[in-house]
Parts: sequence; structure tokens; C-alpha cells
Amino acid sequence: MEKWNLHKRIALGLVSRFGKSPSTIVLSFMIAGGALSMWISNTATAVMLLPIGLAIVSKMEEEHGSAATSNFSKALMLSIAYAASIGGVATYIGTPPNLVFQRIYTQTFPNAPTVGFGQWIIYFLPLAIVLTVFVWWLLTKVIFKSDDKFQIDRSVMKKEYAELGKIKYEEKTILTVFASTALLWIFREDIKAGFVMIPGWSNLFPSASFIDDGTVSIFAALLLFILPAKKAVEEKGTIIDAWIIRDIPWDVILLFGGGFALAEGFVKSGLSTQIGKSFDFAQGMPIIVVIFAICDSLHSLLN
Repeated sequence: MEKWNLHKRIALGLVSRFGKSPSTIVLSFMIAGGALSMWISNTATAVMLLPIGLAIVSKMEEEHGSAATSNFSKALMLSIAYAASIGGVATYIGTPPNLVFQRIYTQTFPNAPTVGFGQWIIYFLPLAIVLTVFVWWLLTKVIFKSDDKFQIDRSVMKKEYAELGKIKYEEKTILTVFASTALLWIFREDIKAGFVMIPGWSNLFPSASFIDDGTVSIFAALLLFILPAKKAVEEKGTIIDAWIIRDIPWDVILLFGGGFALAEGFVKSGLSTQIGKSFDFAQGMPIIVVIFAICDSLHSLLN
């Protein structure tokens, strides 16, 4: 998505179609940032939206002055950061800590029902939507209230979108593979939504337990290494090539691997049980108090 600028097309397409008032522009950036960070790096999402936001801020300051647009500028910059973080909550590939939780949860409770991709979205997508609306309201209506009489010229966004040209073959290919992968992730396992049960497609195979979200991911990646690209001469080859391996953050991957090993050690050695017993005093307390107590204890331990 990043190599062929599909993420930029999606973001600009969303942002350039919203209203002209400061509050609706901030909301459009939050929607675009949240939607993208569900599927790609939160950092990459923020870095991509930041120059677009700065261009709008510069245009506003030229027309109305920096003092009059100060609140809008602050709200817009903060909204990009918050939206990227909030969107990462909605799927467990949205941000690495979600994957860490998923793996450690499976190791710690091997007999408990797994939290599949679709189940995760049912739990956390509504939370992400509520948080997005709340943060937007807090930024634009309470902390950095702007005068909605200001009309923002969206020509900056429309110009950048026009410079991308018509959607290319490579972008269509990635979008198709991406949408298919997302659907395969969501509907791989049975999804329980209240009284409704949606059967997962992995049940069609005799050994469904051998198929997980990693299987889908590897299959999608292999497709991108095989499907041909049709752009300029210097880009000929496949949608992604072997050189992309150099850009993979191996240090982060090894760090997570070490974390999984430590978590397994906690369980096997009985340390996790001892830590759990140290919180026996919390029996009968409200769950929100227990969460704060655990977080405070871990914060003190790590510092």
C-alpha cells in the first residue's frame, strides 16, 4: 500500500470529500487516520497525514492569520496523532501490542476460546468509533474550540489527490488482495454476535486447527510477490520484490519474539501464578479498581 501510494489515495479521497468548517475537517482527518491505522502502521499513518495537515494549516494562516487559526491548527495536529492510535485498537494487526496480547493470551490460557480476527473487531471497532467521536468532540468543541464561520479551502487536498492521477493497475491489485485478506481474516473462525453464529470458512477443511491468521497473511504476501506490476521500466517486476525484506523492522520482530519467550517462561516457571496470587487482596473490588491497581503496580515495577 505504501510503495504504490494506495494509502495516500485512500486518505486524500476521504479528507477531500468532507465539509469546509474546521470541525468537519478535523473529523475527516480522524476518520481517514483511524481507517488506515486499522491495517497499516500507526506511525506510517501519522507521517503520511502530517504533511497534508500542515499544508492546510499554512493555507489557513495565510488567509485568516495565525492567531485566528491557532485552535484549529492545534486540534488538527493532535487529531492526527490520536486517530492513528485509536484506529490501531480496532484490529489486532493495527498495532504490535495487540499481536503481543493475542500471543501471550494464547500461551497463558491454552484451553480458553481464542479471540479471532472477526471477534476482535466486534469487541473493539465500536470502542474505536466511540473514542474517535469523543476525542473529536473534546478537541474541537471543548479544548480548542474554533469558529465554524471560517471556511477552509480544500483546494490543497484536491490538488494533491489530482496529482495521483487515475487509479493504477497496481493499486487495484493491492486493493483487491487487501480486501480479500481482510475478509478471510474476519470470517476465518466462527463469529458469535449475540444470538447469531456466523460459521467460519476454515471449518470447511478437515484440519481447521492448522489454519490461522498467519496462514492467510503468508498466502496474501506470496500473491504480492507473484502478481506482476505494469508501471514504468524501473518498477517492472512484481507488486513487491525481494528487496522489501531490507525494510522489514527485524529488530522489532526479534524484540516481540523475545517477549513471547519471556511470557512462556513466566507460565512454565509458575511466576505468573505467584504474581496473580499477589493480587488476592483485590477479590470483590470493582473491576475498574483492579485494572488501575495492576497498571500502577506494573508501572512501578518497570520504572
